[in-house]
Amino acid sequence: DQVQITADGTLSNVRMPGIVKGMDLTGGPLSLNVTKDTVQIAGKAKLDGRPVTLRWQQYIDTAKAPYDSQVTAELVADEALRTRLGVDLDGWLSGAVPVNVTYTEFPGRRAEAAIQMDITPATLSLKPFDATKPPGVSGQATALLHLENGEARDIKELTVQSADMRIEDGTITFRKDSASGTSGQTTIERGNISRAVFGENDFSLMFETTPAGAFKIAIDGAFMDARPFLGKDKKGKDKKAKSTDAYEGPAMVVSVSVARMRTHTARIVEGAKIYLDRDKTGAIQQLEMDAVAGAGAVYFRFKPDETGALALRFEADDAGAALRAFDLYNNMAGGRLVVAGRAENPATPKTLKGTVALTDFHVTNAPVLARILGGLGPTGLSQLLGGEGLYFARLESGFEWIIRPQGDIHLIRDGRTSGSSLGLTFDGKIDKEAGTTDIEGTIVPMSGVNEIIGNIPLIGDILAGGRGGAIFAATYAIKGPSAEPTVTVNPLAVLAPGILRRILFESDPTP
Repeated sequence: DQVQITADGTLSNVRMPGIVKGMDLTGGPLSLNVTKDTVQIAGKAKLDGRPVTLRWQQYIDTAKAPYDSQVTAELVADEALRTRLGVDLDGWLSGAVPVNVTYTEFPGRRAEAAIQMDITPATLSLKPFDATKPPGVSGQATALLHLENGEARDIKELTVQSADMRIEDGTITFRKDSASGTSGQTTIERGNISRAVFGENDFSLMFETTPAGAFKIAIDGAFMDARPFLGKDKKGKDKKAKSTDAYEGPAMVVSVSVARMRTHTARIVEGAKIYLDRDKTGAIQQLEMDAVAGAGAVYFRFKPDETGALALRFEADDAGAALRAFDLYNNMAGGRLVVAGRAENPATPKTLKGTVALTDFHVTNAPVLARILGGLGPTGLSQLLGGEGLYFARLESGFEWIIRPQGDIHLIRDGRTSGSSLGLTFDGKIDKEAGTTDIEGTIVPMSGVNEIIGNIPLIGDILAGGRGGAIFAATYAIKGPSAEPTVTVNPLAVLAPGILRRILFESDPTP
């Protein structure tokens, strides 16, 4: 304690083994400064073969020191270097990024790294939301990484700022999978972001990845673009996947509560509350939603009932707006819709049988219906193509929904509808795998002559099967590719007795 040694010098051809996470520091020249308390080295060298500008400080007596050692470095961190550091950001961040990092080691094998990254040359992905910051778009990110025993444990104070993406006050926790052993990589376990803004999205986010690889998300905020979860691309069109294509995403559980939610390029629902459970094959195990579309509430439940059988319930007070919002049917206005169905038992969850009931709605600009009417004559065509469209008072149908990975099949049974201008019956099949439609039915112009003939005593019985019959009608068929089916109409068909009673629902008991 009577002698103090100091040193100042220049080091060349340096090798400092294991300076950070087992990586060697080599090269030089580096400046050396030794005091009674510290050893410091600064300059340009290579860390694990990568150019680095650094300042390294080691306390000689760490008992009273604020830390054991500290490295401040500027370098370009590629994916291999991030792997060496034990932080697996695969799927989130790709590409090499310039980094300014201050790495500090404390007693007890604790360490932290204050990180500033220029993410301009990198790709930053939020895969579940189909959101990406591409290379070349200016961006910065900061974070504070904590390590224990040389392994990453969590990231605090995460921020990302770019032209089209902002993440505020994020926390990420890492987990080492048991399969990776004691020296393997860590993976992201869970995270919490107080605010995420990208595209139209603006919400807080909590997420978790389970050891089995499932992804859990909880979203709460002002706006969410739900199209990635609805199987829509950015233009709102169905993704064209081959029937043999396997689902590539993880199993996913998502809960959402947002003021507004985009479901289609041009459509939004309000006050959306959603719960989605989708397995690793892409099959939906449970889906619940409450929202407002247009002028009415939307209620949707697709989940096992009290017996364990899969059940479906869909109610919409403004059916046209609800169907348009989710891109199910775009040529209807108004109406109240109720769809109810269930599997026969828990052993057959992929086949649901039920009914559809729709009241007080208009059909407008419907190409297939226009072609049917064109084959029948001008009746109702002008109404369909302009103004409020054709009015229908009631529609009912039975259905069977067969859920298959390669494409669902919809069977339609005993469908019928009636309105001020037209009455229709319909039965058939829609095959999503083949992309085909096969529907047949009867169309009855609800003109005064039909009602008059059907009500003439004796003559009406003979010609039209009694009160409520009709003879001025046609049969039709819709067959072929669903995108552009072939429509045929036979205006000379003679109806079976009592068909008008069926269309007018006169055989139904009074509610």
